[in-house]
Amino acid sequence: MSAIKLKAREIVTRIVMPGDIILVSGISGFLAAHVLSQLLEKGYSVRGTVRDEKKRDWILEKYKTFVDENRLQVIIVPDAAREDAFEEAVKGMTFVIHIASPFHFKITDPKIDLLDPAIIGTRGLLTHAAKHSSIKRVVITSSFASILDPSYGWRPGYTYTEADWSPLTYEDGLAAKDDPFTAYRTSKVEAERTAWRFLETEKPSFDIVTICPPLIWGPMIHQVTLDTLNESNRQLWDVINGESNELPKTMTLMFADVRDVAKAHVSALALDKANERFVICRGEHSWQKAADILRRRFPEKQSRVPIGNPGENLPPHYKLSAEKAKRSLAGFENGFIDYETSLCDIAKQLWDMQAVKSFEH
Repeated sequence: MSAIKLKAREIVTRIVMPGDIILVSGISGFLAAHVLSQLLEKGYSVRGTVRDEKKRDWILEKYKTFVDENRLQVIIVPDAAREDAFEEAVKGMTFVIHIASPFHFKITDPKIDLLDPAIIGTRGLLTHAAKHSSIKRVVITSSFASILDPSYGWRPGYTYTEADWSPLTYEDGLAAKDDPFTAYRTSKVEAERTAWRFLETEKPSFDIVTICPPLIWGPMIHQVTLDTLNESNRQLWDVINGESNELPKTMTLMFADVRDVAKAHVSALALDKANERFVICRGEHSWQKAADILRRRFPEKQSRVPIGNPGENLPPHYKLSAEKAKRSLAGFENGFIDYETSLCDIAKQLWDMQAVKSFEH
């Protein structure tokens, strides 16, 4: 990623001023719902985007108190892959948190299903945001996928940081018709590259912060059923729903809790003039580790969790450092939510959802 030089500025805290309004794209989603909730709890005013009326109405009802206080408005942006998708949404905003981007592996065309929505959506939002001098900062959800170099594989002994960039190119994404994992990774790295290139070439009045987490899971507070789970929680559900006798191959070796990732987005608003990337990561993930914990913590559910090879560790592999976030983002001085807490919180929620569904039928 040598072609793009990030010009880091001094990192100090600032106070988001009364009257500042924050646009959050895709607030009906897994991560964005937590961002919305934390912003409202801190007293901020929010404008959120959703794709349809059904999602809008559900959010307006759930947060009716904040709507009545004129602290929440929700607008419909049906297609984020349009250059003009966010033209109206950014008007009057002070900050923007851009989260809306597809994350799934059920693709037929990488360009249409993943690359265009991620890249065009980011470029279009930044283009229209640059027309409004009121906007001070755009915080973008990126991914560890934009940092990881998959060509090195497990890369034992190496520690990835914000200084690393994935070498995947747009052409790699187009060619990945039968490899949705690579197509998704490419969509994330190309979307983030788009953001930093925009900053470099267009020199807007705002600065940019990108948040780069690995696998995100944790409890859900958005409108969801077992049939509409976000990709990461769906992967866990496929393991613990009692229908499988084997553990899947571990593809992502690191994890972060959704509540921490959301907090990072909110904390990034309080940085003063910082064109920065931040890794949010608690530590190692493997399906064997998850199975061992769940079988120990929930003995009554052991029949639902494949046993695998208890106690088996992953081979030596790379690490991922989140020390920069701990130093710079408020609220992380004591670290992040631990793996066992995060895993058990979401597993219990998923099992409870299944119990309710079974009762209803």
